[in-house]
Amino acid sequence: MYEQKWAAAAELYEAKNRKEQKEKSDQFGENMARTIIDQEAEKRKRYQAHVAVGIHELERFLRSRSWFVARTLLAASKRHIIIAEENEGGGITTVYFLDGAGLQRSVEATQTAGLILRSPDEIPKPRISPANVGEVVGLAIRQGAKGGEIVGRIVSELDRIADAVLPGSTVRV
Repeated sequence: MYEQKWAAAAELYEAKNRKEQKEKSDQFGENMARTIIDQEAEKRKRYQAHVAVGIHELERFLRSRSWFVARTLLAASKRHIIIAEENEGGGITTVYFLDGAGLQRSVEATQTAGLILRSPDEIPKPRISPANVGEVVGLAIRQGAKGGEIVGRIVSELDRIADAVLPGSTVRV
């Protein structure tokens, strides 16, 4: 008599435990999904914040007297500063850079063994056009730059270019 009661109770407890385990598992899955969604949303917010800061700082720099002088330096030195580049596949690379003409975008053939073996006349010439600040900053940030670092990197490179020609400098470009 007791055995039947106990067996029935044991079955009810096991069913209850299975139900609770399933509910915990379902809740865990929902929590994980929510966590992943929240993490992705947070990543997007951080990315957008870095882009906003980067765009603001780069636009401010490109409107400044410092940029006017920097353009003169870049033109005179025949140098450029690469901000970001992206190999899109298919033998094409897009390079965003600053030179004496301003913020530029160059779409060019990627350096591959097949390209190197061609004669110079067969290699397509780069297509250079003005670049969009938002596009440049977005790519730089996707590649790991922080919004507040882009102008600092540009200024450091300008200093390096200037130091290469100034008397007493040990830097050579």
